[in-house]
Amino acid sequence: MALVAATAGALISAGSAAGASGALGWKSVASAPVVSSMGQVTKLSCIPSGFCLAVGVSGQTGTWNGSSWHRAPSVSRQLAFVSGVSCVTKSFCVAIGSSSTMKRTVNYAVTWTGSSWRAPVLLYTDRGEYGEYDVVHGVSCTSISFCMTLGNVGSLVWDGSNWSKRDGATAGTDGNGVLSCASSRFCANIHDNLPNYWNGTAWHWSKTESLGNAIPRDEAFISQLSCVSATFCVAVDTLTTPLIWDGYSWLYTAVSGPAPALTSASCTTATFCVATSSTTGVALEWDGASWTPTSPIGLGRLPTVVSCSGTGRCLAVTDKGASAVTTS
Repeated sequence: MALVAATAGALISAGSAAGASGALGWKSVASAPVVSSMGQVTKLSCIPSGFCLAVGVSGQTGTWNGSSWHRAPSVSRQLAFVSGVSCVTKSFCVAIGSSSTMKRTVNYAVTWTGSSWRAPVLLYTDRGEYGEYDVVHGVSCTSISFCMTLGNVGSLVWDGSNWSKRDGATAGTDGNGVLSCASSRFCANIHDNLPNYWNGTAWHWSKTESLGNAIPRDEAFISQLSCVSATFCVAVDTLTTPLIWDGYSWLYTAVSGPAPALTSASCTTATFCVATSSTTGVALEWDGASWTPTSPIGLGRLPTVVSCSGTGRCLAVTDKGASAVTTS
């Protein structure tokens, strides 16, 4: 699984003011009833029906029905900081988060039922001088009986009834570990820019990729990872062009001009992904062969997350709740 500094697809212009012919457009919609503070990205998860759930870092919750937003009950105040959400159906989503002091961090998972949040479930507690840095980070669900999340104790797996610990993956003390599962038999975790793969029973670090060949080979950590199968994932960061996992190695995709400082990505198939930038307002669309710039999202240069429910159907939300949907 050696890293290959190769290109996937043709060169594109990531700084184009308007999308290429046939590329996605965007239109603004009413703001989400969710606000995240301190420049933190709102957590967002969409499913094929068009339903989306947005959760602010302080637990404010909004649901999107495909055409409009609705305010929903907030996550329990036991979760002072929400760090991830993943939905499988409109009545099953899992959010993860924590409450921290200088001496202790308590990490939780909480389930969305379709109308409210259940009581939080304790995942683990970290006690010590640097406990405030050990926050559970990243969650990915592929069914109501499989979710994966990361913490400093390793990963934790939901089997439909309980959470159980697995060794071999970590979110890191600085929370720079990212996670995405395509099924209960394949997840990818990148921590300190080194890849790690779940095969259904255990995690396996890639032994051939030394720290000197970490992905990507720069100082930016991967900001988001989106996998749709064991042979297709997209990873983005703020300094390099998008990376694609083909089942054997990570491939750099080519972008003409400066890298577009990507911070969010969402794929629904190996032939449809959207990646967005919080610092440039740029969005890119992947068609299976190359990246094409879309029209401007129109949400400004704010921390923005994107989640797609199907080919050509995506929702973007800023930390202040400003929202836009794709148009074809």
